[in-house]
Amino acid sequence: MKCKFNKWLVSLVTIGALMAADCSAQQLFSSLRSIVITSPATFIPGTATVTNGPFDIGSYTGEGFIDITTFTNAGGTLTATIETSNNSTNASQWAAFSNYALISSTTSYSYTNFTDPTWATNVYATNPYLLPGTITTPTVYSAGFSQPYLLPLQWTNSGAVTVSAKGVYRLGFRAVDQKRYLHIIWTPTGASSNDVVTATFNGIRSAEVQ
Repeated sequence: MKCKFNKWLVSLVTIGALMAADCSAQQLFSSLRSIVITSPATFIPGTATVTNGPFDIGSYTGEGFIDITTFTNAGGTLTATIETSNNSTNASQWAAFSNYALISSTTSYSYTNFTDPTWATNVYATNPYLLPGTITTPTVYSAGFSQPYLLPLQWTNSGAVTVSAKGVYRLGFRAVDQKRYLHIIWTPTGASSNDVVTATFNGIRSAEVQ
């Protein structure tokens, strides 16, 4: 009887853990607290360096990420220099951002609806993913398995990010490892370029916004 009870208890705990994991996975929208670092802005030819912030990320925990969306109509270069500091009022304490991973392009995969009789000639969706790594197919003889897996990006980037190309960039980092304050210095160059940018920080706080 005790053995059956233990099995029942283990099953109940397992089901509870799976339900909790499923619920947490479905609540990313509700869990994230996002800061608009740069509202949609246009940098025109001759615009001086623009500094946004500072922003306070001291209450964030775990991993966070900054999404940057850019568009340019011509040549030239746009860089985003992210800096951090423990003192938002002392300019000399601002230092270049480091230990972040950068996703600078999308990786596309196509999906077909196999339940549709015309699936052989119709690709229904192509998803361009912001993958935090590279999908890698192992050599089955050396790895012992053949299932593709994600080879994670390394958290080794530092300094400015070149965001000249039209697209979406994602910078991932551990919020708890960074200094409390954050800002972005945008530097546009080129005599004829017009750059449109937005930037948003996303993460989970250890306490609710108030």
